[in-house]
Amino acid sequence: MGVFISYVVAKGILISNLPGGLIAEGIKAAFQWTFFLIDFFREASGSSKMLAAAIANFIMGFIALATNVGAMFVKALYNVIMGATMATLMMTTSKMIGLAVPFRIFRTAVDYVESFLVDFPIAILALLRYLDVV
Repeated sequence: MGVFISYVVAKGILISNLPGGLIAEGIKAAFQWTFFLIDFFREASGSSKMLAAAIANFIMGFIALATNVGAMFVKALYNVIMGATMATLMMTTSKMIGLAVPFRIFRTAVDYVESFLVDFPIAILALLRYLDVV
């Protein structure tokens, strides 16, 4: 749940603020790797915890790659916000329409990097640890 919440927060920031979102993604990735490695090298870490980590990170990786789902959600949210914004702008002055420029979403590249450098490696290592391979 913590991974999912931090994922949503980082993506939400990245939609409107690219530098802030990249910092949030970096912090999330650092925490994911840190907590995973602490559990990975602990002798007392249970196999069920490793299996849970593998499943969670595989799911998060696939969610990150399913940009169409994310794009549809963002588009729906954007339409709701822009509908109210455009109505307000039209009521105030027609010269301000230029301010209602659609947000540019820089998600795809970040999602691929995140999935292949954070989520999938953690998932694979956790699965290998669960199977007592490493």
